[in-house]
Order: sequence, then structure tokens, then C-alpha cells
Amino acid sequence: MNGSTLALGLVAGLALVAAGKSIRRHGSRVKNTDPDVALLRAHGARRFRFYDLPAPARAAIQHYAGEVDWGEQDATAWWYGELPTGVVEDEVFARLDAKSKARNGWTNFSDYHRWYIALGTTPQHAAQGRWPVLLSGGGRGSSEEFIWDGWHRFHSYVRSGHRTIPAILQAAVEEQR
Repeated sequence: MNGSTLALGLVAGLALVAAGKSIRRHGSRVKNTDPDVALLRAHGARRFRFYDLPAPARAAIQHYAGEVDWGEQDATAWWYGELPTGVVEDEVFARLDAKSKARNGWTNFSDYHRWYIALGTTPQHAAQGRWPVLLSGGGRGSSEEFIWDGWHRFHSYVRSGHRTIPAILQAAVEEQR
């Protein structure tokens, strides 16, 4: 591994570690207990190696992580699938800070979504080749919001009336092969 490959790998690692994720390649075969993985699996999500993911999913990861030597990341596993929009809306709203809900008068997801769209910063995203949102992991009991990256995409998909939201979550170290 040359110096530039190592540097790029470190940049990717730092980006994913900052996101609370791991980029280790190997681990034991311990069952994943992340409730968000269970949610994805309950809706038909499957685990993929990076290069086996659909192109829009790879593009979303690459955009988020920046320039990375993806040859080094090929062994990284990801959970990918389509979640019903209502499920994502419920998870997003359940994990919003109670103070924000009270301060802004949000009593349901629709209130919050109208507020978000009214900010005027959400572009219209294409209906074909939709990039997934990157999930935080950890379930409702964690301190993380449901979506780690892809808020504008998510709200654009909701505004456009999509019935499902493509979603991705990096598999735990224990699930890497």
C-alpha cells in the first residue's frame, strides 16, 4: 500500500468513524442486534459488498465519504433496501429532539416536513436512480437521528409522493466477512 492509498484510506476511515461507523474488514460472526438493521431486514433489505450495491447506493456512499480508494473498501458490507415512506417518517419523527418539537409546534411528521420544506433549501431529486439515505443505526433508544445523511433527498422523496425510501446502513464489524 503506497502513501497516497494509505492517506485516502485514513480519510475514509475518519469520515466513517465520525459517522459512528466502522470500516474494519474482518470480525466475528456475532449476530447484529442493531434495531435499525432489524427494521431494514423486516422490509426485505439485504447485505451487500460495496461493489455489489446498486450504482445509486455506491454514489451516495462515495459522495458522503469523499475521495477514497474504493478498492480498499470492497470488503465493506452494507445493508440496503427500500423502506415504506411511512416507516421512515415515523422513525424520523420519533427521534427528533422533544425541545425542537415543542419549540416549533410539531405534533406529527407532516408538521415537521412542512417546516423543513418551507426552509426553501430542498431541491427536487430525480425519480429514477434515487440515492438512498444513509441511516445512523442504533434504534430509537440511541442518541442518533434516524438519518445520518440525505435529509434533502428524503424530504424531496416525501414531497414527490414516493411510496418507498431507499436506505443504506453500514454493516457492523461483526457482520463483515
